[in-house]
Amino acid sequence: MVPDEQESRFPAPNLASEYRERARELARRFAVLEGVVGVALVGGLTLGQADRYSDIDLAVYLRHRTLQTWLLGAAPLPEGESLYHGLRLDLTYRDYAEELSRPWTAAERWQIAAAEILYDPEGLLADLFREKAGAPEVERRAQVLAELRAAEEILEQIVPAWLYRGDALAAHHMLNLALRHLLRAVHLVNDRPAPTDRWLLHLATDLPWRPERWDERLAAALTVADAGNVEATRRRQVLTGLLRECWGRVAPVGAADLRPAAAEQARLLREMAAVGRLPLDEFRRRYGERALIQSPAFALLTVERDGGSAEVVFHPDRLEAILAEGLGRFLDRDQRILRHLAAAR
Repeated sequence: MVPDEQESRFPAPNLASEYRERARELARRFAVLEGVVGVALVGGLTLGQADRYSDIDLAVYLRHRTLQTWLLGAAPLPEGESLYHGLRLDLTYRDYAEELSRPWTAAERWQIAAAEILYDPEGLLADLFREKAGAPEVERRAQVLAELRAAEEILEQIVPAWLYRGDALAAHHMLNLALRHLLRAVHLVNDRPAPTDRWLLHLATDLPWRPERWDERLAAALTVADAGNVEATRRRQVLTGLLRECWGRVAPVGAADLRPAAAEQARLLREMAAVGRLPLDEFRRRYGERALIQSPAFALLTVERDGGSAEVVFHPDRLEAILAEGLGRFLDRDQRILRHLAAAR
């Protein structure tokens, strides 16, 4: 985002230049200390805007022994929030070796994607950020599906249940959570890490792809005339429309009608129907070790052993019998999966 665009969206005076100079001053102060690997500016200031509510967020990466010494009270400045020359400072001291070895969350990836390295004499911080910034495609897809499944469960099961029980306030609360999942999904659909909650909605405005009439529908989802059932139902319809549009962007070919919660199970069963049988180890590698005990795969797959090897076997005769007797013993979601599987044969 260019500074002029940011300025138009923040009517408050922009103090970014002053805050950045103080951040560089602090980085120089840390640079002369033994055991400092690097210093990075993170947080909202990296987006080019600061005001009276902004912090200077600095992450200071240290050698393990140095961090242990600082934890005993030898740090030059307190960790966490404090005042520095009248400005709000938020310092984090991090063990470089630990950061290198541990997995990072999506929010942490978003943070370093926008971070500005202020001190990095050996290039170690740049290497760390490059290694941790991107998520593998399979992981990104799993994250998108997880957010969409969570929103779907809220919108299709939890909110209707609260409305039926007569607790509209609980329904509105869950609708707010559904919106959070959808906002995270919109970022992920654009191949961007989902930011922290405080930036989640604001930065969605600048994403390359957004659902149609985004601002209008977002306002409709957020605006509540009263806390009753009618408004909860209206908000649910708005959010459901956004969910379907997001799902349409990432749904597997021919599976858009299944919705997120059913799509992965349908893919598993289609692939197993095509191959007939698969070694158990390979099945678990592809689909996870719990896939066998989840419905409706539970009714169609078995494990057969031949000597020392075990295979997962798909039974088309069981599918025929289930279809013949009707689908009344299955949840609506599982009924959609079974009909989809029958149509794909």
